[in-house]
Amino acid sequence: VGGIVGGVAILLAKMGGPEAAWVALLVVLVALLVYRGYYKPIEKWSLLMIGLFTLFTIVSLISLQWTPMAISLQEIGSGLSFRIPDQATLFVALAVFGITGVGGDEIMAYNYWLIEKGYAANTGPREDTEAWNKRARSWINVMYMDALLALAAYTLVTAVFYLLGAAVLHSQSLLPEKKDLIDVLARIYTDSLGGWAKNFFLVGAFVVLFSTLLAALAAWTRLFTDAFGQIGLLDFHDLKQRRRWIAACAWIIPTIWGTCYLFMQAPTAMVLIGGAATTAILLIVVFAALIMRRRWLPDELKPGRIYDGILTLSMIAIASVGIWGLIDTIKKNMPKEDETTAVQQEENR
Repeated sequence: VGGIVGGVAILLAKMGGPEAAWVALLVVLVALLVYRGYYKPIEKWSLLMIGLFTLFTIVSLISLQWTPMAISLQEIGSGLSFRIPDQATLFVALAVFGITGVGGDEIMAYNYWLIEKGYAANTGPREDTEAWNKRARSWINVMYMDALLALAAYTLVTAVFYLLGAAVLHSQSLLPEKKDLIDVLARIYTDSLGGWAKNFFLVGAFVVLFSTLLAALAAWTRLFTDAFGQIGLLDFHDLKQRRRWIAACAWIIPTIWGTCYLFMQAPTAMVLIGGAATTAILLIVVFAALIMRRRWLPDELKPGRIYDGILTLSMIAIASVGIWGLIDTIKKNMPKEDETTAVQQEENR
């Protein structure tokens, strides 16, 4: 997330002022908004703006077909083939796997969102009655709808951004690196729509990235407060204590984000490192989901075979990619046979 802070700071620095000052301002602003509880109105405003930016991106992809960088059906077909990426791009592929769609950290954050949106409160305390089971099943159905809408939205947006990036950036060997990060990313839109689209991109990029910071901080403050409660530093069920810890985390966490960026100064690399970590978190989520499904779920609320089948396939897919990436990383970092022989000969001498 420090990489995202850096991305927003780079964007704002184009208006003037040192980058470090923008980092400090962003840290204070996002901390203040979450600390004061102004998240809800910004959430609604961000949803509208992100929706408009998504439509803008779809229009850019359609317009691309009238340029020399038009995407062919053959290219789309090759992208859907089951081929393992080469060693040079494997880490990037695994990192993107962790970031794409609903990541492991977002799945964990969803639990706190459910609590504060009132799903559990509307269901009421656990009762061994048909009325309670009916309410619980109804709210679980709402959760299914959440998941399906997220699946549709993330799949569409991810595919659109990927196609634009592959067609515009990859075809011209353009890399969004530190000093040119924003200008290179803007080419996705200016090369398909024209120079006028850059300002719209800058506004849209700010909204998307800043709302990501807000959502991440709102989630992390609750996640860490819960974690501290699990090890006995506070009573998570005491609302006053919980709010105090959430307020403290609202200042501490973004300060760490900003400090990480100022120390590393590599937003793209930082995002990729975070993506790789999120891939590992997905394995933890898979394990937790399996335990919850098999041991904790009341018999009255257990889903049908179709749900279990889809859940199992999802677990196998996530676990396979995560384990494959771990094994490949270990192999890549092991010394080759000729290198090992050379080391042994040197030790013998």
